[in-house]
Amino acid sequence: MKKALFAAFFIASAGAAAIAQEPQGNPAMTATERTASYDETSNGGIIDAAVATVIEIRLPENASTGYAWIADGLDTEYLKIVSEDYDLNKGLHIFKVECLKSGKKDLKFNYLRPWENANTVNPIKKFRMTVEITIS
Repeated sequence: MKKALFAAFFIASAGAAAIAQEPQGNPAMTATERTASYDETSNGGIIDAAVATVIEIRLPENASTGYAWIADGLDTEYLKIVSEDYDLNKGLHIFKVECLKSGKKDLKFNYLRPWENANTVNPIKKFRMTVEITIS
């Protein structure tokens, strides 16, 4: 009986560990739940997300330099920034973007100084992701 319980615990633990180690930021990742988190490793990727999914984008930012991540040309008919936070301890700018209706749209952010004209100054970094939004 003890061996059977130990074996069941071991299998359950191994399965949970395998799930916990699934890589974040995979460029071809599917957002199966209502929230999905991505980081700079997803730059240039394509993701699938259902309507009402909230996509969390976590980008490294050093606030002391004056540079910040700014959304670029967001199509607000399809994608809406619902929150924007900073984790100063980890040096992250965190955007939460909700998928509003089905379609294929680009989610773009530029790393620049906000007071400079984005049309005349090239950003020092860019983040791009294509979101294929489907009806769930």
